[in-house]
Amino acid sequence: MKIAVMTDSTSYLSQDLIDKYNIQIAPLSVTFDDGKNFTESNEIAIEEFYKVV
Repeated sequence: MKIAVMTDSTSYLSQDLIDKYNIQIAPLSVTFDDGKNFTESNEIAIEEFYKVV
């Protein structure tokens, strides 16, 4: 049986910790009323993401 450690992107773990324990990250995704969908990761800078939220 395989076991995985997983968290969402709002945990803001360091890359060292992610690599050390092979942690899987699920990015936070938000869809706004206007239909725009943003994923916290590569699509938008975190500062801009929280301004939109």
